[in-house]
Amino acid sequence: MKELGPAEFSAATGLSAKALRLYDERGLLVPARVDRATGYRRYTEDQIATAGRIALLRRAGIGLADIERFLAAPAAAVIDRWLADLAAETGARRRALDALAFALGFGTALPKEPAMAVIIRPVDSAAELVTAFDVAGAQFDPAIDHTDHRRFADLEAAYPGERELLLVAEESGSVAGAAMGFVSTGREVTLRILAVAAGQRRRGIGRALLRAFEGSALRMGATRISLGADAEAGFYIRHGYQTMLLLQWAYDPSLFDAEVEALTAGPVKDMTWHRSSSGGVPQLFVDLDEPSPAVRDQVQDLVCGAHVGYCMTKAINAQNEPAMPGLGSHQDRPGRGRTGIEPAKRESCDNGAR
Repeated sequence: MKELGPAEFSAATGLSAKALRLYDERGLLVPARVDRATGYRRYTEDQIATAGRIALLRRAGIGLADIERFLAAPAAAVIDRWLADLAAETGARRRALDALAFALGFGTALPKEPAMAVIIRPVDSAAELVTAFDVAGAQFDPAIDHTDHRRFADLEAAYPGERELLLVAEESGSVAGAAMGFVSTGREVTLRILAVAAGQRRRGIGRALLRAFEGSALRMGATRISLGADAEAGFYIRHGYQTMLLLQWAYDPSLFDAEVEALTAGPVKDMTWHRSSSGGVPQLFVDLDEPSPAVRDQVQDLVCGAHVGYCMTKAINAQNEPAMPGLGSHQDRPGRGRTGIEPAKRESCDNGAR
């Protein structure tokens, strides 16, 4: 069968060289052959069809983790679920624009929101904060609860002063889900946990919780939301969040300068990155298109003093958002005393908080 070089294959599929490298790293589109001496990748003509499917899925806004699962077991039910999600999201956007037109005097009637029995509101007591966290934490694998001090303490400290960021979805007096976070720096908010109870998924509750959390953060003057989301990156990417690799020198801060120098001369040399600190812990953020295990492994091989993980971030008020330090920048952004980034999962296995 005829083999194609990366340039030919890119021209045939419309996928960039950067995308082909990423899909190779993720195991989605592995070259048919790689020259051991030169590292030159060769593809076959029958891989063009797979590349086309990946390109269509990416154009539809599907995350790489979801694409990987779909290619392994294609199913009409999965496409139907994505279409239903798209219809719900499109409807919500249309209603928002209609409401804006009405508010500006361009529309003649205020659009009606679809009936929804679920009420999203701030927790009304410390006891309800515990209950909501336990319901959300039960969706993790493994499950967590409020006795996990490392994850719960920041939320406990945020009540009642930052109560607007401690949201619960309630239906018929019971907790259906929760989205809870806190102010981690002057104008940055951390979303610690977002999850929906198993019996309540596929109803748009996860999306509604995320929108409500973003609205609360905006009203409090925040310009950015950050969270950790290894398994649930696809959900947040579809809602405008950017993937970043986060290194936190919690193990040995004294190694920060030397290890940053090694990283920026090596695996992150051609990437956008910036330095920061939170609670006295030095940090490095590296921009990624998607979670990349290959980059993460290369970074982990070079550092000894840092924890390495993914985080997601989104600017929620672009006009007031300060410029992010760019490639090669050495600016520090001191934190308020809480490092804050922990996995904020919709649920344990991407199975339907929406």
